[in-house]
Amino acid sequence: MAMTKSKANTGSGCLTLFSLPFTIAGLCILGWTLWSLFGWQQAQSWVETPATLLETRLKTSRSDDSDTYQATARYRYQYAGKTYESDRVSLHSGSDNLGSYQQDLAKRLKKQFKDKKPWPAYVNPSDPTKAVLDRSLRPWFTLFKLGFGLVFAAVGIGMLVGARIMARKQGEKAQLSQEHPDQPWLQQPDWAAGRIESNQQYAIWFAWGFAFFWNLISWAASISAFTTAKDLPLWTYTIILGFPVIGLYLLGWAIYTTLQRARWGNSVFEMANVPGVIGGQLAGVIHVPGQLRPDDGVLLSLTRYVRRTKQTSDGDETYDDPQWQSDKLISRTMPGTKGGAAIPVAFHIPFEQHPTDEEEGHLWKLEAESNTPGVNYQAEFAVPVFRTEASSNAPPSESDLLAEYEEIPPLESLLNRIGGHLGRETDTSLQLCFPTGHRWKLGLLLGFFGLFFGGTGIGLLLERAWLLAIPFTLIGGGIFLAGLYYLTERIDLRISGDGLTVQRGPFGLVQQQRFTPEQIQAITVSASGTRSGNTVYQQIAIEPQEGKPVKLLTSLTRRADADRLAERFREILGPEVDL
Repeated sequence: MAMTKSKANTGSGCLTLFSLPFTIAGLCILGWTLWSLFGWQQAQSWVETPATLLETRLKTSRSDDSDTYQATARYRYQYAGKTYESDRVSLHSGSDNLGSYQQDLAKRLKKQFKDKKPWPAYVNPSDPTKAVLDRSLRPWFTLFKLGFGLVFAAVGIGMLVGARIMARKQGEKAQLSQEHPDQPWLQQPDWAAGRIESNQQYAIWFAWGFAFFWNLISWAASISAFTTAKDLPLWTYTIILGFPVIGLYLLGWAIYTTLQRARWGNSVFEMANVPGVIGGQLAGVIHVPGQLRPDDGVLLSLTRYVRRTKQTSDGDETYDDPQWQSDKLISRTMPGTKGGAAIPVAFHIPFEQHPTDEEEGHLWKLEAESNTPGVNYQAEFAVPVFRTEASSNAPPSESDLLAEYEEIPPLESLLNRIGGHLGRETDTSLQLCFPTGHRWKLGLLLGFFGLFFGGTGIGLLLERAWLLAIPFTLIGGGIFLAGLYYLTERIDLRISGDGLTVQRGPFGLVQQQRFTPEQIQAITVSASGTRSGNTVYQQIAIEPQEGKPVKLLTSLTRRADADRLAERFREILGPEVDL
């Protein structure tokens, strides 16, 4: 269906309107900061003269979230034989709670007032009606305003630029849609050209923007809490320090993605034919500007995703759920242009698969990754896959375009990737071991969030805030226990023609279950219900003839790994077990 021009402009127009408040607010804050710096520079040349304090106090403004403070005073001074009165205390108007500047200044003013001692005032010689009692800069306060303004302005201007780029691309797409109404693979410029750039540059911008914004807010809030709040309960440190710790992780993520781009450049997938054909092939070459010569090869994955939306307490959450995946291990790369590398790509796409349909949420992605010393290589491409006249339900031909480059990875390498070990493998039997700690990353992540929520809940219990304390404590405790489970769980699988035995459990408390082939109806692969970002963890389970399904392996990050293991289990158990 052709895209109309008005529909194409809707998204960019909304983004433009959404960006305006950020841009205006950021520029106003930057202007305010620069004006403050100019005022501070001018005040350094003002004339010092003694002032008599008439009154002074610390003004406190209370709200539900926090309290802010402002040192106020009224004073009298003389200049050039004339007497003046003023109530301007500092160069920074308004109240705040960044640091203890306002409280300290009010304390010193109050002491001088009680002792009936003069306070030095600084008078503008060009306009003696203007004076100030403290002309210091407050560097941290100025940096905070400057950083806040830069973030808002950068976000707003970035969205404006993005809206402009989006409008241009949508215009091109609308034009191509009108020219090729029945060929959707020619309705996007990069698809039509057969040259698709990796989305890594967008990932870098997102990583830095998110990390910068998170760290700015979390560190400013934490510093403010530690410098202004007195006698904080011990449990609050768990909450206050948790956000900066997450910020450091996000900063490390942004640095790593930048190093990847610096080392490998921006990869481009050049398609042999457009589009990738259902019941046919997706083929081409990935051009890598960097010198990619991996010892362990390059793992290629072609995956069909369905974009799903899940309702949460914070609103709707969108993620990509893998439905089908095929892997190929390329043992070596080809020489590329300008000293770079080229990765050959060829996948057969089964006839029953669903074509690309962005409106319905059906997406196809080509991914390439390789473990290399220092910074790993990784690239992702959104590729067009459709039914065409070349689509065929016939089995793929015996010839393989990648025969010279492809290497079938042994089962042991797959197990090592998911934290397992191959005990023994024959044509009729298989022993797998997943030792204690094989899911330590997931366990530590859940443990951290469990402590965060649990610490908050315990603190609320101490404050007798029962309504919030109980759910926070229960949720935090549950997440923490799940983390301990993943850290200490051990799994042993033994599969043979006589049946399947699974031993699993945490803390050395192992439970054993055994199934004969006659008791097994099917071995299934499905989403486990656990996600981390866009990674949807997969699980392998047994569907017995009677009773509930029994999980064998969970938290597998790759659909192709789960499919291959399930197929191997079925081969050993016999043809009567379905997939």
